[in-house]
Amino acid sequence: MKGKIIHWFISMMALVILFKPSFSFAYTFEGIDVGGPSGVPTQEKYISANYNRVGYNEVVYRWNIGEIMAGDYCKRRSGVTNSTDRFWLEIKYFDTQDKNSQYFERRLLEVNNHLVTIDGTGPYQFAIVDRGESLIFDLRLKLKDTFLYNSTPADISIPANTPLAIITMLCVDKTTSGNTVADYQANDNRAYKYNSFSMIKVTSANEATFSFARTCTLEDNNQTVKLKDVTVKELNENDEVLGKTFDIGLNCPGGSVKNAYILFTDALFPENTGTLPSVGAIGRLHSPETANTYTVLSVKDSVTKQYLTYRQPLIANGDFFNKPTGDQAAGFYSFNQEALTINQKPKHRYEVYYRKLPNKTPKGGTISAKMTYNIYYD
Repeated sequence: MKGKIIHWFISMMALVILFKPSFSFAYTFEGIDVGGPSGVPTQEKYISANYNRVGYNEVVYRWNIGEIMAGDYCKRRSGVTNSTDRFWLEIKYFDTQDKNSQYFERRLLEVNNHLVTIDGTGPYQFAIVDRGESLIFDLRLKLKDTFLYNSTPADISIPANTPLAIITMLCVDKTTSGNTVADYQANDNRAYKYNSFSMIKVTSANEATFSFARTCTLEDNNQTVKLKDVTVKELNENDEVLGKTFDIGLNCPGGSVKNAYILFTDALFPENTGTLPSVGAIGRLHSPETANTYTVLSVKDSVTKQYLTYRQPLIANGDFFNKPTGDQAAGFYSFNQEALTINQKPKHRYEVYYRKLPNKTPKGGTISAKMTYNIYYD
């Protein structure tokens, strides 16, 4: 069986944010040098923010510093006049979590509910904020898919007082209208229009732990299905004759699986897709005895009454993130998702049929085939 699922728990966690305008010197934090313009006094402020859980593999830390627009952090300077209390904030994001990069996706800082996304420390990444408006930051920690599915890890912990990020904001008075980079740069005399330069230190207040319970098991992972005997007469008179049904059952801990999918492979001839020339898809499995009996064994989904399409399994490292789409979706079947949703043991039934070859008269004898299946779940 391939593919795994995580189930995680996170202890209560908050952020302590040191809000510190810093000017006329280079500030070093966790080995990162952050510099700023001169001319504005230094101030400090602390803010706490709790996390929000998003889905099963992501947590978001959110905080609102909109009050700075009504305070002393983006204030009017002598000699700078605007027609409105509007400020352009050039924002940079310094990631301090390199040591956890193997676990988490590359992080982006989002401002005011995704209206602005800050990608690293590049220039001219800005938000426009009026005095008194909210200024909401979201920092997302999302576990990598490759980490989730390629290994079975021990718990991951983010200790208390772990530096998570540095955010700098250059607050500039502007009279230019518009909200493009060109608008931001137009007639910009920065040395004169600097209002304030602020640095935010984001630090975890409490320990956060991601715990994993990811293994589902099959009720019977090695089945031998003994088919009933049929006569040549039955095969001549019918397109198909039922040999027997069999069930595949999946047990997952604590209802931790959202979706499960199954694919089937012809174990004797993996390239087989289950079709016959001029006949099409009949769920045909390769059998060494077909040449003597002119008979094949075919498998059908008992619920949909459709013959199976066979395919080779996904690559061995288990990179399964979502159900394939388009041309890649052939032979990839949903596996009793209703039972998964209500936390029961999901089972699915399949039917094995005898079929004669087209334009052939079946002969007596025995016939056998072998099929493997892989279940992928998230």
